[in-house]
Amino acid sequence: MNDVRLSGTKLNGAGAEAHFPKPGETLPILGPRVAIIGNAGGGKSTLARKIAKALDIPLTHVDSVQYQSGWERTDTAECDRILHAAAGQASWVIDGFGSDHLIEQRIQLADTVVLIDFPLWRHYWWAGKRQWAARHGQRNELPENCPEFSLTHTRKLFGIMWLVHRDYTPWFRKLLEHKSGNGHVVIIRQPAQWNRLADSLEQMSTGPAN
Repeated sequence: MNDVRLSGTKLNGAGAEAHFPKPGETLPILGPRVAIIGNAGGGKSTLARKIAKALDIPLTHVDSVQYQSGWERTDTAECDRILHAAAGQASWVIDGFGSDHLIEQRIQLADTVVLIDFPLWRHYWWAGKRQWAARHGQRNELPENCPEFSLTHTRKLFGIMWLVHRDYTPWFRKLLEHKSGNGHVVIIRQPAQWNRLADSLEQMSTGPAN
């Protein structure tokens, strides 16, 4: 594992946003425990893979745990046990939700929490593009036989996204405002911020260009 502490904005009691890297600057990430939350269609899983690779730490996609083949839901107690165990390790990137009490625990344990908080229309737009791309095959983080390219699935997804926007996103913001102890908060509100963070992670993974 890389022993990396990347610069950002330290929290002083209440949540504060980290700055985003410019060329030559370090990242607004503290390792080795990173939680990524936010509505669907925000690029959480892609960013999680990039962080895990750049920092050389284990990655857990919540979708990989809470779903089984054919979109069958994993038993809640078993899902909670797996996610609780993952958050108890010395290093991790965890992408997604899970039970409410585990989200709260994860936020408190994390050295960095990344909240992707685009306007709802952008989450819908990115999720729609992801649904269209799914006609070529399902996402790698999903178990086998979990197709997404259908009108039924898309309608269900968009309904869930509205509920997340209405109920969970305000809760996430409040949790981050009251995050106790040491840690960083990175709130991504614009695609340009997402891209700058992703590019910096790619540079970390590949090393400086010759």
